[in-house]
Amino acid sequence: MDDGAAEVFALSFYTHMLKGETFGQAVRAAHEEIWVRFPSINTWSAYQCYGDPGYVLSSDGSESGVRNAKTYHTPAELLSELSNYGEWVRMRVREKGENAEEPDKVRGGIVAKLEGVSDKARSQWLARGDVAAALGFAWGETGAWTEAVEWLEKALSARMAIAQYGRLSSGPASG
Repeated sequence: MDDGAAEVFALSFYTHMLKGETFGQAVRAAHEEIWVRFPSINTWSAYQCYGDPGYVLSSDGSESGVRNAKTYHTPAELLSELSNYGEWVRMRVREKGENAEEPDKVRGGIVAKLEGVSDKARSQWLARGDVAAALGFAWGETGAWTEAVEWLEKALSARMAIAQYGRLSSGPASG
């Protein structure tokens, strides 16, 4: 790899991150800058970055609790975001100790994630067992036990309905 291109990648990436852009936007911009500034180098895409594409830094350079709202196109995207967010909350609580204020501050992040689901898809997605379970676990990480139990019960009900439907749809055994 070219040292000049590597330097440009790093400078571009961190400049975009510190401007408040998402991790994914910063990586894309850095790749694009190498592509434009070093057209004869074919390793512009060799600079790999792994992480949450929606991750942002707050304006003071610290971690931001509530990330920018995004639009989800599939339930799998929402599931991934809820899982990542739950883990992030768990680490924040662990870092801060048993500070009761910390979970309260991050509960809004769960609501923000749901705002990324279109009105058209919302009721269908929220009826899914996997989405309900992910919401239950995320609420649990924040210490919102009522919400956590409510969503986990919905997950169990959805799974029971699927299991029951599967038995009904298989029909009688032919012999």
